[in-house]
Amino acid sequence: MSMQQGSPSNFRISLGLQRFFPEQLEIKDIVDTAEKMIIKFESNSEQGVCPCCGVISGRHHCTYTRKIQDLPMMGKAVELQITAYEYDCEESECSISSFAKTIEGFLDHYSRKTECLSDLHYCTRNKL
Repeated sequence: MSMQQGSPSNFRISLGLQRFFPEQLEIKDIVDTAEKMIIKFESNSEQGVCPCCGVISGRHHCTYTRKIQDLPMMGKAVELQITAYEYDCEESECSISSFAKTIEGFLDHYSRKTECLSDLHYCTRNKL
């Protein structure tokens, strides 16, 4: 069930959700089901840094959607669906041809969990 009862933007504003996420991600929709809350984002980033060689690229390879697990909210599991760009590495000598955008302090290249959720799992496993 999508948050279409009010508009998604009204729900987003009333909860102030955007302030909890990096500015490179813009909330586009919120879907609230009995089991989980799905927050759909679009990346507004225009470039990425190659994780192999460090070259900055603005050449889009393709668009893809990542499904990421985040901290629970309002007693429900949270799934972030992030539509983002994959970039072509512009360094001809680099060993990779394309790479996914990372969001420093929030999401690594191939993560399926936010860094906050990974930290929570680590702390609970190690009782820190």
